[in-house]
Amino acid sequence: MTTLFSNILLAALLNSAPAQLHGDSFIVGFASYQEANYTEAHDMWHRLALKGNARSQYALGVMYELGQGVKHDYSTAAKWYTQAAEQGYAMARNNLAMLYESAQGVPQDFTIALKYYLLAAEQGLPSAQYNYALMHYEGVGVNQDYAIAREWLTKSADQGFASAQYNLGVMYHKGHGVPQDHVQAAKWFITAINTGAIRAQTGLRLLLKDKNKVVTLAKVDVYISPDSNADVISHLDAGQHIYTLSKKGTWVAVLLHDQETLGWVDHRLLD
Repeated sequence: MTTLFSNILLAALLNSAPAQLHGDSFIVGFASYQEANYTEAHDMWHRLALKGNARSQYALGVMYELGQGVKHDYSTAAKWYTQAAEQGYAMARNNLAMLYESAQGVPQDFTIALKYYLLAAEQGLPSAQYNYALMHYEGVGVNQDYAIAREWLTKSADQGFASAQYNLGVMYHKGHGVPQDHVQAAKWFITAINTGAIRAQTGLRLLLKDKNKVVTLAKVDVYISPDSNADVISHLDAGQHIYTLSKKGTWVAVLLHDQETLGWVDHRLLD
């Protein structure tokens, strides 16, 4: 099941909020929403939604889905998401797809879910890219397809979406649809940790569980790639412990003791 992203309304709606603070405007409703004055926000957005304002239709959908100032009602949420989605509003398409995937307020329909996830994903929405990828990764409503999953996870991860970064780490760790690559797995786990995905800490820990922890025999330069002409990213003194991830000729990919820095060293300088 995909993760619920409706509660990121704040950032999503501020991206395009107009700069007017009077009359029937979306931003007036949004100001009320920020102050948890949900009744005023609902009334303002409802007037605008009836006039066809897609952002207000989406915002109403969120309020009904979360039960903010109104009775919790997935069916009504779906109604407003549908109206906004039909106008091309990416967040509404993503949230509507989640309702169809989870059978909340609408009959479960994976085909419709995939349709709306893809539409929003193609608009560049990272949460939709992740959700579309996850359905293919897990084979929900569609044949399992790791290649499609990796494609869309990468698009989402490159936009900083932590869950996508974590799942890419899992794919490279397990070799699902890609050659098993523990360097790439560590890279994505570390990136996900820094973006806020707590479960990536477990992913990195499991990756390192079977890795050798070696000691530097002398001062060692750590390079950004397996090439002595590459940039040096760290200097290690003798006696420091590092994890070895993979080997390429005389070079070894390593994770330093800070469990954040990845690089390459000459394996002859390691114990």
